[in-house]
Amino acid sequence: MKSMPRRPGYWMAAAGLLLLTVVVALVSAPAPISAQDNATPAAGAARLYLPVLANSAAPNALDMPAVGVAETGNIDGAWSNPRSDLGVTPVTCQDINNSPELLTNENTVRYGQPIGSVDCGNVVFRSGFGFDGTDAASFAPDQPFILGQFTHYNENIVTPLVPMQLVDFAVRIQVPAPFVDATMNYTMRLDETLNDGSCPYGSTNQDLCDDRVDFVNNSPSQTIVIDGVTYTLNIIGFVPGTVDSCQFSEAMPDYFITGELMRNEACIFAEWVQPTPAIAIAKSPDVQQIAIGDFAEFTITVSAPGNVGFDTVSVADPLTPDCDQEIGALKAGATESYVCAAYGVESDFENEAIATGIFAGVAYSARDTAIVDVAAPDTATVIGIKYHDQNGNGQRDAGEPGLTGWTLCVRDDTGANVGFCQVTDAGGQAILAPNAAGDFQLCEVLQPGWTNTDPGGATACKPVSVTAAPSYAEFYPTVNDIYGVELVDKSADQLRWSYTAYQFLASRTLDAWVLALPSCIDEAQIDASATTAGWSLVTDAGTGLRGVRWATPAGVPPEGTTFTLALRAPYATGAGAAGVTAGGATPIYATQPVAGPVCDAPVLLGNTADAAPTGTLEVRKVLVPAGDSGRFNLLIDGEIAAGDVGNAGTTGVRTVPVGVHVIAEGAGAATDLADYQAAARCVETTSGSSWIPGADGRIFVDEGEAVVCTFTNIRLGTVTVTKTVSGEATSDWAFSGNLGDFTLAAAGGERVFARLAPGSYAVIEAARPGWSLAALTCADPN
Repeated sequence: MKSMPRRPGYWMAAAGLLLLTVVVALVSAPAPISAQDNATPAAGAARLYLPVLANSAAPNALDMPAVGVAETGNIDGAWSNPRSDLGVTPVTCQDINNSPELLTNENTVRYGQPIGSVDCGNVVFRSGFGFDGTDAASFAPDQPFILGQFTHYNENIVTPLVPMQLVDFAVRIQVPAPFVDATMNYTMRLDETLNDGSCPYGSTNQDLCDDRVDFVNNSPSQTIVIDGVTYTLNIIGFVPGTVDSCQFSEAMPDYFITGELMRNEACIFAEWVQPTPAIAIAKSPDVQQIAIGDFAEFTITVSAPGNVGFDTVSVADPLTPDCDQEIGALKAGATESYVCAAYGVESDFENEAIATGIFAGVAYSARDTAIVDVAAPDTATVIGIKYHDQNGNGQRDAGEPGLTGWTLCVRDDTGANVGFCQVTDAGGQAILAPNAAGDFQLCEVLQPGWTNTDPGGATACKPVSVTAAPSYAEFYPTVNDIYGVELVDKSADQLRWSYTAYQFLASRTLDAWVLALPSCIDEAQIDASATTAGWSLVTDAGTGLRGVRWATPAGVPPEGTTFTLALRAPYATGAGAAGVTAGGATPIYATQPVAGPVCDAPVLLGNTADAAPTGTLEVRKVLVPAGDSGRFNLLIDGEIAAGDVGNAGTTGVRTVPVGVHVIAEGAGAATDLADYQAAARCVETTSGSSWIPGADGRIFVDEGEAVVCTFTNIRLGTVTVTKTVSGEATSDWAFSGNLGDFTLAAAGGERVFARLAPGSYAVIEAARPGWSLAALTCADPN
């Protein structure tokens, strides 16, 4: 390359998957110091392309990928439906010029009355947008390219009655090979700020406030299919400048800040991607405790972690309508959060928030739950026990252990859960609280590898009847005497039951109160040392109740006195009763229902273990290039499942037990892993879900799943830098760049850089007075 322009360095870019061996030759020759401009010539800039995909070009910055430069095809953009953010149309002094007869011309949409005009005035003095698509287009997936030049004509206009805040933008891309003729629809948004007060986006032109332009959604709802693969066109962002000067940057924003009273130009960059939509939702806090009748506040956070955004996103929360939300469009990588609440909560509940996003007409959903625990004792409970029916006879025999970690639920006749599901403890027990009277089913959540034997059958449920009574009882033996008894606390193990007795002002002294106990609880079941002193187990003549009686000869204060009943075994909670005695020598009595221990026996659910459930696992090998001579060993769980395989090698489909397995690869014959860049990806073929396994190679195979994991190895490349000197230099030649600093001999020489991964590499030769670059060549010997 003779008479190269003066540039600061040499560029080398690996645009595709394969890095080839490349030789860069630099030739320098002495030049007279008395150059025409008396300036020292700078070193030339070499641009080296190592692409796999056609029509790729070198990047313009150290960290950028190759940017597509097409030689054929066409891109055009058309404007429609300018409107306010309330949907009002037409906008003030609207003018749309899509110049359909000239595909390569700029298309414009204008609005606003120019200052000083009695009407809409000349269209060129109105504000608006322009787009001039590039007159060439290619199809190269995952490769950024310039879509066209965007202009914001930010003119001096009267504040519009109907401003243009949204406008639809249709991009038509035509590519001859592979044939593509597609229109992708977007909506652009303009945040036109007032020129007084603070400027949220800064001020480029004097004290006037900048505006902001962006796409409502960087992903369109349209897709195309090439060779059986689906693609869409993602907008990456804006780079200020014109098409002939824009340089791609990984750090480009997806918005454009524009100066007031200026013509603001920017390149729009885009890329073809295989869409992998994903939506996520988090409802926090996961668990919160509130007082009865209080409100529960939640934070809902919705995000789009996939590589495309959604046309619309909505949140539905059936038990908390305040959390229902229409979010609208959501860009890829974006997050939206808001706060909502459930009011007047009287009982525990677990609610579910469901986020739904629409991409290309398909709904994608995610859900998260949150629990609200009302700080009050449960008033109706069931004790469930999950056990290992080791002999499979459908009943619990001596020595058969409980099963921990099983989920049990109380369900109504529609199959809906009543209260929270609970997980069994180390002894297989769970306390469930429907907190309502009725006939229900106690059900287990089936686990793979187990068969229910008690009660048996597919439902794994048993009927259960639950009684209930309020936690607070109020007594009126006379219209002037008022007393209360309240269940205020229960221990988690259901052994400690605490009640508070109240005596309201002006009431006669409370002489005693009785907590009724069922027939299954006698004195042997009461832990005397842990029960509040002064108790006796009686059949009270005045109230007619059999139970624990506490004498209170001095009465109790209005704020109440707490009494604890300690039991030696857990009991379910249901409909009990309490009674009060007052009045001294002329006693008065009253009884009322109140929640207390009941004799409901624990509900047993038994299971026997099946043969271990299985799935399938296959490990494959892909080499780039396909004819590479490398040989590899493919391992499953530490054993070589396929040895010395090349491209398209496989372990074959293997049946494996459900659980965690480890995949790995090793070097086969005459192969060094250091000569390759390696990556792994797994796909569950029945669902289509895919993921990248961790560095430890651990993956989980569930029952019935068919998992295929592929190791892809790319042969690393070599760059050789050769320096040829015409003339006599007195010192070594210095080079820098992302290959590191190095020198070549004064008389010339070469440096080999081996095992380079695909990517972009720069070699920068330090300028030297009296020397200029006479020639630069790049060659691929292979």
